[in-house]
Amino acid sequence: MHTRRYSQPVEKVEDPTIPARIDTLLGNGLINEWEKNFLTSVKAGFVKYKSLTAGQNNTFVNIEKRYDSEEVTKHNTWVNTWDDKKSANWQVMMEYYSGTGYYAGAVEKWNKDKNYVPSEKEYIATCENKYAGRLLKNNDIPPKFKQGELVVYKMHSNYRLATIVSIGDIRDWSKGSREYKIMIVGEADITPVFEKTMIYYREGILNKLQRSNSEFPF
Repeated sequence: MHTRRYSQPVEKVEDPTIPARIDTLLGNGLINEWEKNFLTSVKAGFVKYKSLTAGQNNTFVNIEKRYDSEEVTKHNTWVNTWDDKKSANWQVMMEYYSGTGYYAGAVEKWNKDKNYVPSEKEYIATCENKYAGRLLKNNDIPPKFKQGELVVYKMHSNYRLATIVSIGDIRDWSKGSREYKIMIVGEADITPVFEKTMIYYREGILNKLQRSNSEFPF
């Protein structure tokens, strides 16, 4: 003989202030992607059913506590300090991290919205760590060479004459890490190189070039 089991009734929360409170959270500029999706979903459910489950309401209240008025005030104060320098630093670091896999969450936000202003915590983590500081310092140094300039490219133990085709970005925090594209004399291909692999061309260096590259006449 089977015993009939009765399910427990689902506890409901029917607070009419919930939709407006959710809208406040959605507009505070602080919530993360998961919280945004959760709040959007439970608001739609409340509009349809006029209630939340107790579990949904508990999660909602916990999110609400996390972003109280003090946190919102702190965020707004930070946003008011956002300037061209911070914006430029953020741009440089997001472009760099895009190719490394680091800080993927911040990069994803930046890719979705290039005008996204990170939280102070995000900015400090991504732009004020030791390596970011070195990279940004390098980025502030003007390019050593000019487009169209004749230079000497140090290719292993050989020295080759080349012309600067274009000037690129800083690639890492090491000295001379700005990327250039050059065309080596006698070759048709364009070659990407780092600034630290090139030196200025001077008349006095011609003999050295000829000795190390006698098979490459100029």
